[in-house]
Amino acid sequence: LLSAVPVFLLFARYPDLDILKLSRGIWGRAGIWVPVFYSAYFVLMGCYYVSFFETFIGNVMDPKTPVWLVGLGIIAVSCYGAKRGIEAIARSSGFIVVAILLGILVIFWTLLPEIRSENYRPLLYNGQKQLWNGAFLVLARGMAVPFLAFLLPQTKGKIKTAFVGWSLVTALIFGALIVVLVGALGSF
Repeated sequence: LLSAVPVFLLFARYPDLDILKLSRGIWGRAGIWVPVFYSAYFVLMGCYYVSFFETFIGNVMDPKTPVWLVGLGIIAVSCYGAKRGIEAIARSSGFIVVAILLGILVIFWTLLPEIRSENYRPLLYNGQKQLWNGAFLVLARGMAVPFLAFLLPQTKGKIKTAFVGWSLVTALIFGALIVVLVGALGSF
């Protein structure tokens, strides 16, 4: 939430300009490097997340799913987004969110009887280093703030409320998931 504050301040000052138009207006010809930087960032982060997904598929799913099938799925979603627009992807993702929440509920339901209190250690038992490393890791992997710099001028409605609500609900769900998984699996 804190990392999104500068983007919201920028949007409040220039509500009709995305980061690319704003950089050209502020820096002139030097602003041409901002799209290059953002393009490289999004490509690298996309490759990073696809590699994580490929590792997940290779280690967890059996039989092994071929990489070309994952690539085909990503290309299909990209083409769908290019043809129908970002709103269609947002509407379609609503169904995916419901499926994910149902899957999380199944995980909770099956792991609740397995929770053991001895699996929990006191908070910050080993100091604050892991807390800060984890926080910076999550910030480094998060792409929501750079996307906000592009999407805010094109969105309507209560953007700040929706973003804060989405962030809090996501944090609560992941927090509950971590508590249940640690309680059931321990240090495994």
